Amino acid sequence: LEQRGECVGLRRLRAFTMPDIHCLTMDMKQALEEYKMLFKLFAEVLEDLEVDFVVAFRVVEEYYHKLKPEILEMLNIINKPALIEILPEMKHYWAMKHEFQFVDSVGGHAQLSTVQLDVEDSERYGITFVDKDGKEKGTLIIHSSIGSIERYIYCLLEEGAKKAKSGVKPMLPVWISPVQVRVIPVSMKQLKHAEKQAEKLNNLGVRTELDDRDLRLSRKIADAEKMWIPYIAVIGREEVRNGTLMVRIRKTGEKRRFKAEELALLIKEETRGKPWRPLPMPMKLTEQPHFTRPA
Repeated sequence: LEQRGECVGLRRLRAFTMPDIHCLTMDMKQALEEYKMLFKLFAEVLEDLEVDFVVAFRVVEEYYHKLKPEILEMLNIINKPALIEILPEMKHYWAMKHEFQFVDSVGGHAQLSTVQLDVEDSERYGITFVDKDGKEKGTLIIHSSIGSIERYIYCLLEEGAKKAKSGVKPMLPVWISPVQVRVIPVSMKQLKHAEKQAEKLNNLGVRTELDDRDLRLSRKIADAEKMWIPYIAVIGREEVRNGTLMVRIRKTGEKRRFKAEELALLIKEETRGKPWRPLPMPMKLTEQPHFTRPA
């Protein structure tokens, strides 16, 4: 059990949630196919989350020369260099493993996903299968984990911190942002129209909130900025008159005028092929629970 001083935010916890996968394969050819497939899949997850990462391999020397072409093939997939440690002899159950590592805003690092080529545990634990010739054989095992869910949240927040340090507005990828659009009326006179626009965007599959609080416009925009909301849609008298939204795009800093359908199409294109869930809270901010620190 980690002591109090050993726990570090979401990077190192006393308990965490980590999917773990163990694939049984017939031979080295099938094992390497599975290994490369998992390597590619885990890299795609990190790229979709816009998390920068580095890769490190550890390979037993007698296997390194045989597996070098496969290692180069995997590195070509991600177009990144790698740190490769060559071990003089077998000290573990695996002949080769790699890790995707993340470097945070203060230079610390953390392991994310890993894949291991296990060449010993089949014999050790008596794990066998009957091949097509009717003969009993041992398997090669591919152990893998995409990494802990909590550590991925840490990576997303740390990516934001790195952007902020470099003078770029931090944000989550649009597809995973809890709120993709916040609609803000300039005054309460535009609230009814703003509510219709927010409802339309939600019906079009865009997670949209409505800031229906009776506060100054500058305060409401500042609050939306603090929440890293990718698109802030402001509605004033002109927008009511012509049925549009004046949208602040966080990623580029530009302001553009859209119809609700046009904005939804832009976001749908940006998030194509990604998972989607509806807004998890009530649309109106006044109906959402708010958490404050005790005095």
